[in-house]
Amino acid sequence: MRAFHSLTLGDIILKRMFKQISIIIIIFFTLISCNESFEKLPEKYRSNKYLLKQIKPSSEIEYWQIDYVTFAYSTQTFFSSGNSSLKNKIPVPENQISGGFFGGGHFIFSYYIIMYIENDKWKYVIDEDGLTNFIGKIDNEYEAFLISKINNYSIDSTSNGNGFIKTDYGYKLKVMKYNSCPETKESFIVTVYENGKLKQIKNLGYYLQSGDCIVY
Repeated sequence: MRAFHSLTLGDIILKRMFKQISIIIIIFFTLISCNESFEKLPEKYRSNKYLLKQIKPSSEIEYWQIDYVTFAYSTQTFFSSGNSSLKNKIPVPENQISGGFFGGGHFIFSYYIIMYIENDKWKYVIDEDGLTNFIGKIDNEYEAFLISKINNYSIDSTSNGNGFIKTDYGYKLKVMKYNSCPETKESFIVTVYENGKLKQIKNLGYYLQSGDCIVY
């Protein structure tokens, strides 16, 4: 014989209360997320060169420099830090550099290289994975934005794709992804943890869809 179990009035009231509480919790956290106050990164701080200069490397690194390499291998050292006397004492090995990171450009291709001295040896950062390791622990919002760039996000001039909040576990960023044809900008919220790991939290959708193709 099949047994039938009917809900009591108390059961019905509890289920309704639980449903209402769940809705209230969802609304509460949604409102918190919408009201978060992101601080915008000023325009002069958004360039690759500025962000790279704000890296706080390990104390074991005795000297480091950032080189900007353009087409025909024209190299410019635009930043250095540490014991510069070591640069002349320890000769740079030949044929150790093959490419770099943050490559770009159409008519003039360019990229960045970080060279550093650790344990009396020259070492190199020539790709995005190496840059992540060189950054190490996230010490400031600039390093957090660099991690977002390594993960193919960009920083916009508007608040839809530009913002940061310091958290107990790292940084929460508002960033964007850009496509030139058709031209679109899509907003995201991501978290960059202190260990350099990035997690996408929310897709806020497109805030620019022009339908045009931008040719550089």
